Amino acid sequence: DKSLIEHSIDKLIYHGVEEIIIGTGHLASAFNEIKDKYKCITIVKNEEYATTSSMATLARCIEQCSDDAYILEADLIYDSIGIFALKNHFLDNVMLASGFTNSTDEVWLDADKDMWLLYLSKDKLKINNLVGELVGITKLSEEFMHKMLALYNTNIDKYKIKDYESVIAE
Repeated sequence: DKSLIEHSIDKLIYHGVEEIIIGTGHLASAFNEIKDKYKCITIVKNEEYATTSSMATLARCIEQCSDDAYILEADLIYDSIGIFALKNHFLDNVMLASGFTNSTDEVWLDADKDMWLLYLSKDKLKINNLVGELVGITKLSEEFMHKMLALYNTNIDKYKIKDYESVIAE
């Protein structure tokens, strides 16, 4: 009797998240009821969602963010231990990874022997040392997000950037 995003919101609140920014585009009005139910939510709509990308939506959200953040995709089913692990990790910038899912929408991760991220891509052929897949839950520092935003905003062809993962990779 709850949507996937409501389950996610509940997990974030349980782990102490006090402010949640939801970036929307298509069917943005569907989030109005959720916003009314959870007072900690701000909705940021990407009016150009049809011709832009997930990074364009994330850029609008980063502009509203004044702290470190978790970046979550809205269509995830996950255990709250993932949020716990990221929250308690000693590093400021951490991606949650999984084994191989064969979901056809993978973001492949390339890492060194100590599991430091070297590269990520939706193109498996660009990965040298395949270690897993991005789950779609990432903890980023405010500083890193603003570096992403600066990189995105200085890119002449920024609207050709397909997704936020490619900006993280760069």
